[in-house]
Amino acid sequence: MVTRRLIILFSALMIAGCSASSGSGDESGSGNETVESLAATLGCSATLVRDGADDRERFVTDSATCTIGGESIVIKDFGTPESSENWWAAAKKFGANPDQGVTVGAIFVRPDSPDMVDAVRGTLVDGSPPPTSAPTTSEAEEAALFLEAVQNLAPELVTGIPEHDDALVEMGRSLCSAWDDGATAQEVLEKFASTDLTQDQSFAIIAATPDELCPEYNRP
Repeated sequence: MVTRRLIILFSALMIAGCSASSGSGDESGSGNETVESLAATLGCSATLVRDGADDRERFVTDSATCTIGGESIVIKDFGTPESSENWWAAAKKFGANPDQGVTVGAIFVRPDSPDMVDAVRGTLVDGSPPPTSAPTTSEAEEAALFLEAVQNLAPELVTGIPEHDDALVEMGRSLCSAWDDGATAQEVLEKFASTDLTQDQSFAIIAATPDELCPEYNRP
């Protein structure tokens, strides 16, 4: 049976990056940073996407996306360190991970591609040149990262038996295809509810899929 709890989990995953601790605090920042100024430092233009009516964004004062080399980057301004801590306290319950991005003051910057995190950190924290694109990842590497992410959330699901683990990867890829076809969160949850998976196991696959198999669906 699809429960309200799992629907809320799914919605928050698409916001937070689906992956648990409070903000990592890479750089204290000057206090004058904005989503636009950090985007400019990265060499891209910020497109504001904040939805003030969205209760999940109640700790966020501004949210934007920008694109580098075809890769999307999400930038969230929490306004104050206290709001940042409050947001992470809520988001960590859904598997959000501050290590998937870079924190500058009260602003969190998360590339869709995990391979770009170090480059973004280098630019914003160490003053390195802006990144131009993300390193490419093979399908085999994507599958391995997906299984690792699933195992972190539901260890019993990943058995090490190729046929079984390959089926998990295919389930994740079919979820990407469902999103490509415009499936809603409710439709996805109903599909998982018809399987033998527990809610926590379904959550593990839903959480890992956009991170590792189709990062274009990691959206603010």
